[in-house]
Amino acid sequence: MKKRGFTLVELLVVIAIIGVLVALLLPAVQAAREAARRMQCGNNVKQIALGLHNYHDTFLALPYGARARYVNNVPTNNSGQFGPSFFVGVLPFCEQKNLYDKIAQLEQTGQTFSTVSADDTTIGGVVGNAQINWMLCPSSPLPKMETPTGGRPLVVPSYVGIQGATNGGTRGTEVDFTEDRTSPGPCSGTLSQGGLLTINIAVKLSEATDGTSNCLIVGEESDFFYDSTGARLRIDGSTASTATTNAGGWWFRGCNPQQPMFPASLGNPNIYNIRTVGFANTAANNNNGWPGVGFNGRNMNVTVPGNGIGAFGPNNPLNAAHPAGVMTGFADGHVQLLTTQTHFVIVKRLSTRDDGAVVSLD
Repeated sequence: MKKRGFTLVELLVVIAIIGVLVALLLPAVQAAREAARRMQCGNNVKQIALGLHNYHDTFLALPYGARARYVNNVPTNNSGQFGPSFFVGVLPFCEQKNLYDKIAQLEQTGQTFSTVSADDTTIGGVVGNAQINWMLCPSSPLPKMETPTGGRPLVVPSYVGIQGATNGGTRGTEVDFTEDRTSPGPCSGTLSQGGLLTINIAVKLSEATDGTSNCLIVGEESDFFYDSTGARLRIDGSTASTATTNAGGWWFRGCNPQQPMFPASLGNPNIYNIRTVGFANTAANNNNGWPGVGFNGRNMNVTVPGNGIGAFGPNNPLNAAHPAGVMTGFADGHVQLLTTQTHFVIVKRLSTRDDGAVVSLD
């Protein structure tokens, strides 16, 4: 009996069925991959939060969110040199003690965190080429590393410390929020000292009178921002660079002003790796309907200041490439995904250590 093979029609039908099955399975595979990436991101945030806890157990206070180096105790912005960010403080508690020892050795010789180089003569050179995976969200579309002019490749961190929240700044029907510990910041923004990782001040966990489970300590900022022209801008831990030149990678830098709170006479300080939850103080940025987290400006016709990286300098929104929201770490060490539906004032209260309001996200 002669064996019969597949006809062309049958073969095409089989190929079409396989194509349909692949099309049905592909979204599920992509969703599973994103779930795995989000879990890894949560593990990174958890490690940073626990590193901050271990630092507090050792030194009885949290690290400075961003610190300046004094120069002959002269309180002028011109003489201020950059000190370290909180990332430097947690290095020994996050399996990076060797790198921390190299930084500390150079700092003892008078080196600051102001410069980079292509050798080991500066702190910026020593930290170059270092692969620090817990600083990176696997879902982030931003470059993992960038090479500043005259330096080595540097990790671009996906996470920022929470400095506090702005007062007022009404957004549509936003309820009142008051914060008196504020000062001017770069990009027409506002700085706050009401959080746990602040400028030139080491805060104790005992100062989180709202309860450590109600206080944010670290958040995610790992996606692009879109201005009114549709251009993609960087918003990460760097706020002193432009969006096209040395846009990231300064994870080790803190700030360069001389005082905890900065009078107008010192000018706008340069701040890295911490964020004040709120809006920049310009009318164009006080738009109605913006969410507290996950806002990336797409299709919103957002006017962006011409100076500083990204959108609003120290008040850049917490943002991520995760479809549901951003990963955040709390002062008690637990990690939670803040969704895009979270009210802005709730995020502000969670960012403040002692506002007196106990906020539940359950």
